[in-house]
Amino acid sequence: MAALMITSLSACKSKDSATVSATESSDSTNTVEEKSENGNWPYVFSPYWRQALFRYFGGIIMIWFVLLIVAAVMGVVIYFAMKSHNKMVADGKIISRRTNFMESAEEFTLSAVDPARVTEAVKAIDYAEMRTKMQGSNEQQLFKFTGSTWSAQLHKLRDNGTQVVYRFEFTNWKTHNGMPQDGLNMNKLTTAVEKIFLSLDPNTQVRTVPLEFKTKHSIL
Repeated sequence: MAALMITSLSACKSKDSATVSATESSDSTNTVEEKSENGNWPYVFSPYWRQALFRYFGGIIMIWFVLLIVAAVMGVVIYFAMKSHNKMVADGKIISRRTNFMESAEEFTLSAVDPARVTEAVKAIDYAEMRTKMQGSNEQQLFKFTGSTWSAQLHKLRDNGTQVVYRFEFTNWKTHNGMPQDGLNMNKLTTAVEKIFLSLDPNTQVRTVPLEFKTKHSIL
């Protein structure tokens, strides 16, 4: 009887131990899950941080995508601008010049020529193409040109009966970030004027003279 009671008591103790162990194991499991949910384990595994990382890297990819599109558009614009420039150079409408070419006057020295021929040649320029207006006097040999953001003039400087000197210069122009706003049409007019004197006398000598000018700054 005593042996039976001892055996039964041992079985109960074993059962209680098993129950405690199971409870501890369950508590341990619950603790691990709770730690994971409370963020004591690496945050990257939580749904919130996965979504945050996705947004972060997605934003970076979107920024690079936009930059690539902008670069591609700029490349296309530059390509067609250069293509148009090269075509106008090939057609003789402009000459590749320095960006500040308008800061120097040009003086043309050629054999004595009938002033009427100069007047006719000046009037024959296609001003509509360069968006320019011209007013001139055959008697005074003074011609004034007005563009969208600039003005220029051509006049007879000297005439000794054997040689004559004409001077062409820009009298004012507007700039943007240091660049002339209408440099292309200014180039077209300069090229057209140069062609006039070379056609009248192929041996025309051209001299550039730096201009003395004052820069006006807008307060706006």
